[in-house]
Amino acid sequence: MTCAALSAQAQSNNDLVDVSVTTHGKAWLLPAAQRVEKAYLAWKTNPTSSVRQQAFIAAFPTTAKAFTAIFDPKDFGQLYDGHEYIEVLGQVGVKYPSPVLRRGIAICKTIAGISDAPSYIRHVTIQLSLKYPRLFADEVARLTSAERKALFKMWADEEGIAEDLNYTALTRLMNENGFSIYGAELQRAKQWRMQQPNH
Repeated sequence: MTCAALSAQAQSNNDLVDVSVTTHGKAWLLPAAQRVEKAYLAWKTNPTSSVRQQAFIAAFPTTAKAFTAIFDPKDFGQLYDGHEYIEVLGQVGVKYPSPVLRRGIAICKTIAGISDAPSYIRHVTIQLSLKYPRLFADEVARLTSAERKALFKMWADEEGIAEDLNYTALTRLMNENGFSIYGAELQRAKQWRMQQPNH
């Protein structure tokens, strides 16, 4: 299902996701953060519901700017850290990998910094890519060379990248499944990071 179809379905099922916003008593959430919170609370009442899973995906931000405003604002407000929300994205992504991978990749390719929330979306997107390597390869094929480089550098820009088993496994899967160009780019990003201080 496309992102547009997910969004349309979520809009047509507004009654299913229109729950009270009770995020730690924060009545000042941005509209985008409210949408994520409402979809999350609705999902929690019935995690196996396809409609609620799709509504959660549709409510989740699709750009690094929106993701940062919701989960990594400078004032530590909104849905700061976002761990539980990003974890749910990974869970529903097992059933709906394409829109979740697309969101994760879109966010990771342009996000600045590695704080908690960017690290979580990095982890979820790599984990999903391991489960669906061909789908991952299809998604990164849509990117320009510069966008792929930025994505892989963000993923590699993690302390301890030399021991990151998931990153290494994804590199290997790309090489073993006929996508060695991406395997080589992942490896180059890792080598770049290992040359930096505190790798």
